[in-house]
Amino acid sequence: MILTASISWGNQSYPEPSHSRYDGGALPASGVPAWTYEAGNGISGSMTWSDGKLYFSDGGGYLHCLNGQDGSVVWKSHFDTLLYGAPQVDSGVLYVGTGSGTIYAIDANTGQVKWSRSLATNPSEITSSAVASSVAVWKNRLVVSNLEGYVFCIDTNNGELLWKFKAPREILSSPIIVEPFVFVGDHAGGFHALNIATGKRSWGGSSGGPIDTSPSYSDGVVYYGGWDGVVHGVQLKSVVPLWHTKGEGALTTDIAVRKGRAFWGTAAGKLYGLSVDKGQILWTIDLDAPPTASLVATDKILFVPGAAGKVFSVDSQNGSIMWTFEASGDIMSSPVIAGGFLYVGTMDGLVYAIR
Repeated sequence: MILTASISWGNQSYPEPSHSRYDGGALPASGVPAWTYEAGNGISGSMTWSDGKLYFSDGGGYLHCLNGQDGSVVWKSHFDTLLYGAPQVDSGVLYVGTGSGTIYAIDANTGQVKWSRSLATNPSEITSSAVASSVAVWKNRLVVSNLEGYVFCIDTNNGELLWKFKAPREILSSPIIVEPFVFVGDHAGGFHALNIATGKRSWGGSSGGPIDTSPSYSDGVVYYGGWDGVVHGVQLKSVVPLWHTKGEGALTTDIAVRKGRAFWGTAAGKLYGLSVDKGQILWTIDLDAPPTASLVATDKILFVPGAAGKVFSVDSQNGSIMWTFEASGDIMSSPVIAGGFLYVGTMDGLVYAIR
């Protein structure tokens, strides 16, 4: 792992960059759906919850907004391209990227487009400009990565381009923002810490394979991992590599960090629980197949999307499986917990609110 000098470091971040996908409150305990919703197309985009509403996209180019309590439709908008990643909501505005390389800013209450901007640098090969990951928002800055290997920073007020950074290969990793940095990985195995104000690469690291999952951050430490199965922990202050720990198989989920532990799934069908103090693996369970979407980490329980539509409730202390829910279709959309519900979308177009 090669790291270079750091610049000054802060600890403010938005959106929540530990990827626990849980902000507190009641947890589902029964594994029984309270309601379901038929989207009409496979749920391809990950779930986002904000101000009582659930947002997600499907394989037909629709963006859905549901009442989180009963699943009733608040609004539904159609786009002439696929939408990817989890929509991000900030100050009543929803931001999402598309397969055509366009970014949309949408009124989160009405579904009306406020502005849009194409990020395609080569219009003749527009699909190579696809935004295939989630975006990140911080103050008045929107950070977006795409398959051309660019990271863009855009003014959220009007879509004006503030800066761009070019990585060696395509980027499938969702960026996160931890002031003053943007963290992102690329398919060449590079890890980048960019200055949020200028877009200049302040320091970086590397992996033995592509870094296609998102980095994570918690309590002064940033975490990333790639196809070589190695997870790295780097202390931001002074840029000190703390440890690197190897699991079996490439990472297929983001690294979720909660209460001093980190959790991730791999292509070998393994789920890992690790102590972030020393990078020691505490437990491993075999899920028989790779997790197909990122997990939710609460204080004591993990909710893990597995193969064939299974969702596992796992004791985060010892890795024991508490209960299993079986959906009707495969799960490619990362779930979220809010208001006492676990929201899960499937590739046969169903959304489950599991209580």
